[in-house]
Amino acid sequence: MRIRDAFIGQIANLILERPGRKQTVREWANALQTSGAAIEARAAAAADAARAANALRHITGIEAWGQSRLRVFLGAPLHMDEYESYAPSADFDLTAQVAAFAATRAATVALAQQLADAAIADTRTVVHNSFGPLTVGGWLAYLDSHAMREASRIK
Repeated sequence: MRIRDAFIGQIANLILERPGRKQTVREWANALQTSGAAIEARAAAAADAARAANALRHITGIEAWGQSRLRVFLGAPLHMDEYESYAPSADFDLTAQVAAFAATRAATVALAQQLADAAIADTRTVVHNSFGPLTVGGWLAYLDSHAMREASRIK
């Protein structure tokens, strides 16, 4: 194992896996629903619609990409791709980006509920391109924290 990989693994454990273990998968589904509503409200009140639309496009792309990784826990094949192809059109205005985000977040919540029903082992992992192997809780913590961090750019 390279030193860089070991370091990134430690960071992922600290910022994703530890928070991921603090809630059940079903609790993560509820938390994602709550934070999604807060992000939608923040975007609706944005003074800079173009900046808000751009931020939501990025959040939505990462979230949809993350869903593809979460589906691997349910038996879907792993595709080592990037998030860009999952992002909504750059031509969407703020209203359309909010709608795309809302639909994507609802799908994430539904997927989290499926994962809770499937009772995936806490030790099972699916690889993240940058952070390495993550558990279901680690992935859900990643999607929630990423979205909230990026939504802070919406003013």
